Amino acid sequence: MTSSYTASMRFELIPAGERVNTWGEPGLNNVIRRVDFGMAGRASIVTSGGTYTLSSSNTNDDEARAHTLVVTGTGGTIIVPSVPKPYLIENNASGAVIISTGSGATITVDAGDIVAVHCTGSVIKTLGYKDGSGNVLSIKDYIAAQIIGATVSGLPAVAGNNGKFMYTNGASAMWRLPVVADVSDYASDQATKAADALGKAVAFAIAL
Repeated sequence: MTSSYTASMRFELIPAGERVNTWGEPGLNNVIRRVDFGMAGRASIVTSGGTYTLSSSNTNDDEARAHTLVVTGTGGTIIVPSVPKPYLIENNASGAVIISTGSGATITVDAGDIVAVHCTGSVIKTLGYKDGSGNVLSIKDYIAAQIIGATVSGLPAVAGNNGKFMYTNGASAMWRLPVVADVSDYASDQATKAADALGKAVAFAIAL
């Protein structure tokens, strides 16, 4: 009988009764070695600004089976097989890399970042949060989006708020220009603290 292969990692499924006591290549050792590579292996990917398609094979070692993709070069788009599988992307390239199946949602990994992504079989997702448009962002990109662009309602943005300071009313945060009440409250608070400090100093002197 002919061997079959698992869908996501392409591990060989040896038919019953074949290759009995065969531990070499091909054989059970070959399957174990590929399982090890799929769980902890690192594939080196050199990008040059265009599209790079991971090698994928049932019968040979390949790049798409790797646990981690170590990317160098100038960046670009990396196409992974359209099967369910997680990857850890270590981007050591000089530019960003886009992880894609060739269609549908993609994930961009900036230069210097290490990001966990997951292919659902059709699109690429990552550990992260949705912005106001429903796009899934990495934690770093989500924080940056909120600070710079405020894509989620209720979070203040830096853009367009030059000269303002962060203010909270106890329910939400906002950028606001100083008002007289802020200065008055500050002066009153400082006066109270000064009087309290003076009273303690006098009490301490009398005690001596």
